[in-house]
Amino acid sequence: MKIFLLPVLIIFSSLTADAGNMFGPAPFRNGSPLVSGVDGTYQATARAENVTGIFRFAYSGGSQTSNQLQNSWIFFVNGQVQRGGVVANIDNSSLDGILDSQGLVSVSTNQTDNSISLPYIIINQNNSSAGTFQGKLNLKNPNGAFSGSGMLMASPISTNNIVGVSQRSSGNFSFTGDLPPPEFLPGAIVVTTNSYITPAGNIPNVEFKFRGVRTSVSATQGTTDTATGLSQ
Repeated sequence: MKIFLLPVLIIFSSLTADAGNMFGPAPFRNGSPLVSGVDGTYQATARAENVTGIFRFAYSGGSQTSNQLQNSWIFFVNGQVQRGGVVANIDNSSLDGILDSQGLVSVSTNQTDNSISLPYIIINQNNSSAGTFQGKLNLKNPNGAFSGSGMLMASPISTNNIVGVSQRSSGNFSFTGDLPPPEFLPGAIVVTTNSYITPAGNIPNVEFKFRGVRTSVSATQGTTDTATGLSQ
């Protein structure tokens, strides 16, 4: 009897495996943490000695969104706050990203029709640090868990520009002799540029570990608010 049952069990096991393939791939075999694909918002906590950080990024339609609020990082390093934007790439289970500096900030007053009023100032500010991170997505975790390591480094000294755009008053205007140059006429648009030096950052190089999860399965493509340089 034992000799007869052994071949039967072998045959039954083979049929069961084939049946699973007949009805399609098992869960988590499509290169995605969830059946909805990689779309969604992700957030991670980073830790090292005297360092606590949070970074987040978002995917929609299989690519990273342009919403700056959903793609940002902030680290507390030895009592200093460092922040900026996140650029992330998901390739199957691999995760690679860059912690970018703050970038451009624009200052203006928006009209009710969403047009920009002058003066309009663009500040090209330099954050004091930037970095990279690498990790893995757990393709068998229904929460889209991911983890890895990264490096945050102080930025070198840099030269930055402040660009201002304004419009001259169109009030009473009188002149004698030849007309002034066009840029001095009432209503003329005036552009000014000034440079300033940003000193090098003073934080040490930080090697950190991070762990995170997918916080939602949907993300929105944001629009940039010209008054703050951030996305809504």
